[in-house]
Amino acid sequence: MQVIKEGGAKAGVSVNPATPVGNLDDILADADMVLLMSVNPGFGGQKFIPASLQRLKQLKAGIAEKELPTLIEIDGGIGT
Repeated sequence: MQVIKEGGAKAGVSVNPATPVGNLDDILADADMVLLMSVNPGFGGQKFIPASLQRLKQLKAGIAEKELPTLIEIDGGIGT
């Protein structure tokens, strides 16, 4: 991520549904954004994985605890 930032861009990381959010602890301070996938990538039309809401809460709590400005995005299965 440092190379990306040294180039003047913002750095982000994407997290698949099976990846524990805690795996980000060591890099969270370097990330400008985290994309939390709420479906398994690569297959259109999937339904939102309800456990994603708990993962979102956990990620948000970790960011708040460290007082980071990291943005959170969520992608997949979001409908009206």
